Amino acid sequence: MTISLPSVRNATSLSLLAVCLTTCTASLATSVPPLASPDHPTDTLAHPRPMETHTLQVGVAVGVTQLFGDLSSPDLKPAVGVTLTYPISRTFGFQLLGDLGTLGAQQQAFYNTQAQTRFTQASIGASVNLSELINRKTRQQRPEQARNHLSVYLTYGLIFFNATAYSLSDGSVQRLTNGPGSHRTASDNYTAKGVAGVTQTHEVVVPLGLRYCAPLSRSLSLTVDLRYNVVHTDKLDATFDHDNSTIKTLNGGDIFGPIPSGNSLDAWGALSVGLAYRLQK
Repeated sequence: MTISLPSVRNATSLSLLAVCLTTCTASLATSVPPLASPDHPTDTLAHPRPMETHTLQVGVAVGVTQLFGDLSSPDLKPAVGVTLTYPISRTFGFQLLGDLGTLGAQQQAFYNTQAQTRFTQASIGASVNLSELINRKTRQQRPEQARNHLSVYLTYGLIFFNATAYSLSDGSVQRLTNGPGSHRTASDNYTAKGVAGVTQTHEVVVPLGLRYCAPLSRSLSLTVDLRYNVVHTDKLDATFDHDNSTIKTLNGGDIFGPIPSGNSLDAWGALSVGLAYRLQK
């Protein structure tokens, strides 16, 4: 019996062809990146370069303010602000705030007063990225280069102001915080020291705020800021609790001395919109 050699050669050729195809397929699989899919994104899509930390962010904003004190009716005034933010991580950062503007409030009943306060303020503190805290697990699984986020911040500083209360009836001056008889005071907040005629009062202020940040590009962001500033004084509206005396009444009108015991502290709030620029490394 004779053996058909061509059949053996064909089988061998098919085996060699199968080995070659397998080798080529494996080589292509290792050299060509896989297509992205929602369940299996590529490194480029799922792991872009993360948002920088340890880079300074400078922001400017404009907005409206409202004084909260003894005068209950709103009287919105303008203000501008500057913010320096230095993130030490994706969650925490340092804050430096500066503000300049006017505060206002008024009330017809009892006081018949409109208060106007010109101020400058500076404070330093810390911020926490609330969005990062809430979504930390999700972001570790699918990090993204830029996201809208909400932060809360708390700072401590000084406010310098000059407040005057005017009559709603005729616009005449009723009370003022700084004048020819105003002095700096000692640590007891009572004993006068230095030369009279101080033009601005300064007090401790504690700002607490929420900031919403929407990235417009890798470096530029739109910000919306809502803040409440507690001031360690009852003089911010040139009006003391339950006291409607004026410069026309005996021993009235000069808000120079210490705060009467038991008086409430004044505050001011602001809503602002601005732009923040992140300096590149």
